[in-house]
Amino acid sequence: MQDWTTIVNCSPKCIDYRIIKSNFDLENYLLSLHRDLGIAFAKIKTCNLPVETGRWENIDKYLRICTLCGCNSTCIGDKFHYVMECTILVMIEKISYSRDIVKTPTLLCELMNSNDLEISKQLSKFLKIIIKAIDVCSS
Repeated sequence: MQDWTTIVNCSPKCIDYRIIKSNFDLENYLLSLHRDLGIAFAKIKTCNLPVETGRWENIDKYLRICTLCGCNSTCIGDKFHYVMECTILVMIEKISYSRDIVKTPTLLCELMNSNDLEISKQLSKFLKIIIKAIDVCSS
């Protein structure tokens, strides 16, 4: 556990991940969600998004923008943006929380770490939509 904590806290690749994942334990969604929903959840949690894929290509962070919404190319394509802010996803939102409530990384952490199976299921369905939309846009 100490090795994991050190790696996560010292790695520049884990900036978003350490906000979402604070404990070294098996995630509830891995055991309780259907496989395709669990995969969508894991892809978002491990940051398979422009903010991370742009890092692989040595693109400056401020240029790793959302590929979906037309927010004047200023929104970094990270977890928080896609789940809480992305305007293109508002119309297809399938999750049982309101984006009008406090839009903070803390809320995103609470949603992603919820032990409530229904919240995890709804969030995973929405994350699956996000991943599909990003994949279509990237093609």
